Amino acid sequence: MADSQMNLQENAELIQRYLLHLRLRKEEADRSYIPTPWEELSEEEQLLLATYHAHIHQEEDLDQQIKFRGFLREIREKNTQLCRKRYLDKMSTFETGVIRQERASPTPSIDTDNGSSDPTDKSPTTQTYEAPSQLQRDLAAAKELQT
Repeated sequence: MADSQMNLQENAELIQRYLLHLRLRKEEADRSYIPTPWEELSEEEQLLLATYHAHIHQEEDLDQQIKFRGFLREIREKNTQLCRKRYLDKMSTFETGVIRQERASPTPSIDTDNGSSDPTDKSPTTQTYEAPSQLQRDLAAAKELQT
């Protein structure tokens, strides 16, 4: 029993010494504290400086957004030109089918009877040119995308 009282007394003394040590360390840190330049400014000066820096950062952000959007615009333009070039290359190698007579609808139809219609027929209802229509080019491009 005497041993346990001794341990309790020793523990209490150790705790008191450690608390004293911590208090002295804190007082020393408080005495040697050097405030930062920001802390030395008045509240008005801090507010003025913070507002100034916020304005500067806002201008920098706007400049970066303008540059980034210009960059995106250039990329989109290059991609558009590239897609157009690919499309024109595909269309230049595309073989045209025989076009049947135009129906009442504004979109032309492509002949599906494997060329059995007479291409030399000069009747007014038959088209006389062999250039692919926009619909044919779009259809060919769509078929190529599916494969």
